Amino acid sequence: MPTSLSVLQHDNYPELMFAHAECMPSAVLRPRGRLVTGADADIPRPYARVRAAVLERGPGQQAWSALLHQLFEPDPQTIFPGRQAQSGVIGLVKEGLALLADGRGVSGLGPAAGWRLELRGSRARLVGPDGSMYYTGHWDAPGGWEELAGERGGCLLLSGFVGLHERRALVMPVGELARILDRAARDGTVAGGIVPVARG
Repeated sequence: MPTSLSVLQHDNYPELMFAHAECMPSAVLRPRGRLVTGADADIPRPYARVRAAVLERGPGQQAWSALLHQLFEPDPQTIFPGRQAQSGVIGLVKEGLALLADGRGVSGLGPAAGWRLELRGSRARLVGPDGSMYYTGHWDAPGGWEELAGERGGCLLLSGFVGLHERRALVMPVGELARILDRAARDGTVAGGIVPVARG
């Protein structure tokens, strides 16, 4: 199986990390606070991937714009759902997101205080309650995504170990992605909430 190599450049020494190429591309990473950006720029742990999608069922049993935010340490032991992944989601819950016990939990999500998604051109920033950047990078969304988010008063943020560690999940049909998300929610590795979307 192809292997990727990432170098985490600390101030005084480099740290080498190996992963499956399907899970994480090779990159040179540099810690910079809690900032999280795409793999083509300086990024610290944890590594993030995002995908904008429209989910058929959400609060009120209506269709909702959703932002799936894959958050994981570049360590093979924490890439896949399990006990390690659950511990990674605890921090998101402390930041005001709600743990999804199962797939039905998506329909019961409420506002996530302090979180916001900022859009400017083809760039996006996901900002936490204390101003920390959980994602900043390229933005691409299906047609009507922003309009639907405007109608609903925000989008669903689903963060944690949501299945985007496999690159094919970035382009797979939404129905298949929703099934992966349901499994991750049953494993207790996803937290979420409704966050406002602002276009600058």
